Amino acid sequence: MEFKMIIEDDVLRAEMLAPLALELEEERRNEQEQLIRNYDLWDDTAESNEVLAKLADSVRVVDALRDLTYKAEEAKLIT
Repeated sequence: MEFKMIIEDDVLRAEMLAPLALELEEERRNEQEQLIRNYDLWDDTAESNEVLAKLADSVRVVDALRDLTYKAEEAKLIT
C-alpha cells in the first residue's frame, strides 16, 4: 500500500510540473530555432556550434519532458 502511495505522489508531482517545464523548454527551443534562422551559420563556426549544441540540448529536454508526461499519464491509469 505504501508503494502505491509513493507512485501516486510521484505521478501527481509529474502532472503538476511537467506541463509547465515542457512549455518553458519548448519556448526556449523555439527561440534557439529562431536564432538559427536569423543567423548566418557560415560566418562564425564556433558560435554556430554553440547555438546548435544549445538547440540539441533543448530538443532532448523537450523529448524527455514529453516522455515523462506520457509515462505519468500511463502510471495514473495503472494505479
